[in-house]
Amino acid sequence: MQNKILRLGFAFLLLFFMSCDKYDTTIEGKVTYIDTVGNSNVAVGALVEKLKIVDNDTIKMVAVLTDTIGNYRLEYVTKGNWLLKSTIIVDDTIKYEGYSNIIKSTGQDGVLLEDIVLYYLQN
Repeated sequence: MQNKILRLGFAFLLLFFMSCDKYDTTIEGKVTYIDTVGNSNVAVGALVEKLKIVDNDTIKMVAVLTDTIGNYRLEYVTKGNWLLKSTIIVDDTIKYEGYSNIIKSTGQDGVLLEDIVLYYLQN
């Protein structure tokens, strides 16, 4: 009887862990911006938002800032389609904006590399 209960418990645990979302994927890259005279620059302190694409809509999951050389790192990426949006805000106004390509993740990809280029928004 104890043996059957142990096997049944083990089977439930196995099914539980098999059905859990995996978080083994990280998205990282560099953000640059093209200034008003056409030069490419490192985007220090740019905001990078991780957006999950669900039914043709996006849901903001988390945001990070780029470091002193324009790099960002987003962890805990689950299975699905993702989009990254990056902005540089000056005096409470978005001055530069850019998007990644759509990123498809299995949730077990390891590290996915995605650089983002921001462009100046005309007023």
